[in-house]
Amino acid sequence: MELVGATAWAFDLAYDALTAEERVELERWLRAAGRTIIAQENVLTTTPNLVFCEHWRVEMIGYCLGDRELIEWALNDPGRHGPSRGGFYPVMDTMIRDEHFWAEAPIYALHYDVHGMFALAEAALRYDGTDLYKYVSQGMNYLVIRDDFEGFKERTPFFHYWSFSEDADAVPWRMRR
Repeated sequence: MELVGATAWAFDLAYDALTAEERVELERWLRAAGRTIIAQENVLTTTPNLVFCEHWRVEMIGYCLGDRELIEWALNDPGRHGPSRGGFYPVMDTMIRDEHFWAEAPIYALHYDVHGMFALAEAALRYDGTDLYKYVSQGMNYLVIRDDFEGFKERTPFFHYWSFSEDADAVPWRMRR
């Protein structure tokens, strides 16, 4: 399931080039993948960073297909195994604390989650205008994703993301509603 978020994004970008039959088959497969991830998360768990990966992947599927059920779960799932293993909002409220970047070893978030945070923030913004970049974690007084993104760019001088906020219109997202 590791590539399912990227597959949803690729489907979104290639949508116009696909036949109606190809679209139906890919949408069926993506929905099944999203629902399988949700079912798995109700039974099994792992570290918070890896569970966050599953949530942002389901969210990408939801935004690309316009599936509100998948979007809702990915954003607000309270986490059957605790809020640090839930959807975007519970995770931001529990994993970003004491003004630290992530409540696990920083490499976990940097390697597994930061790109997912940016991808889902862009997808939400383009889908219905939800600005996850401006979300302020409960009990904190700063913008979680925006601060993480700026800090990541600061610490990684060779890093350049081509769309995030600087030239958002350069990426032709469709994001069906």
